[in-house]
Amino acid sequence: MPLDQVSGRVDEDDRPASPAGRTAVGIILNPKHPATLRAYADLVPELRNTGAHYRSMTTSVDRSGRWQAEQLVKWGADIVIILGGDGTIRATAPVLAEADILTFLVPTGTANVLSRHMGLRSSRHAIDHCKRTIASIIRDGYPPNLRDVPINTAEFRTVDGARHRTEFISLAGIGGGARAVAHHHVSLGLLGYAWGAAQALFAADFTASTGDTASMRDAAR
Repeated sequence: MPLDQVSGRVDEDDRPASPAGRTAVGIILNPKHPATLRAYADLVPELRNTGAHYRSMTTSVDRSGRWQAEQLVKWGADIVIILGGDGTIRATAPVLAEADILTFLVPTGTANVLSRHMGLRSSRHAIDHCKRTIASIIRDGYPPNLRDVPINTAEFRTVDGARHRTEFISLAGIGGGARAVAHHHVSLGLLGYAWGAAQALFAADFTASTGDTASMRDAAR
């Protein structure tokens, strides 16, 4: 399926008119990395083989995942599969947690910290896990081995005195570490993080408080 056919708004008329027991799967993919497109090409046939009904949406610079998650919730997704890295997961997780939607991760980003922590060794490993678990849901009606992933909140103040609030999952960086991540986009892959670290001479101070504001349900291995 061409990539330009998997993006766009989900309208009310697009809600899945599936027979009872058929699972609706939403897919959010970050097309920045070539690994995402390869994983998507591997994932779709596996979903078709399970009999799941699916719809896919791509992220963009302006819409990094939250809007896509909202659209898939509106569409009526029972499950959402995220193909991307930690940034895509962070953007989508608060919406999916609030809607209490089972979420699968397929690591195709740069560092993939959360996916590695969850024990997902590769995108192929994650896709195989998706296939087995979704087939089990369709067959038995309930997903096995669920794992809750806490979504935390950071409140911070920048050098101009403005206060901000944001969600994070894997980690929150302060000072030089945060600056390194913020500047990683100047180059592809891990080289971007190395370049960001080289630029991390100064960083604004902030005070962070954490708390489990929600929980993204994830199927563990």
